Amino acid sequence: MLEELVATLVALNCILTLWIMRMIIQQLNLAVVQIDSLVAQAIQKILENGLGDFEPPNPIQAAISELLLNRVKQGDNIIEAQVMPRDSSGKFTKD
Repeated sequence: MLEELVATLVALNCILTLWIMRMIIQQLNLAVVQIDSLVAQAIQKILENGLGDFEPPNPIQAAISELLLNRVKQGDNIIEAQVMPRDSSGKFTKD
């Protein structure tokens, strides 16, 4: 009698577990379809309307970038790299 009750409960548990898994999968499928359509609508809206206007650059930042570009273009401020000798332990040594 007890074995029949346990077998019945195990079978009922398996059936209930499978039913719950089926419901979860259905809900996940619906959520994925909804997210997919929302993303597609957002991309379509962006393609139709464009990204909009961009904020103009800050005048101070523009001046600094122009100054740096001019220094790079001149090329006369190039600093030569120096190779520092090391001893056998890997520490730098003085010349």
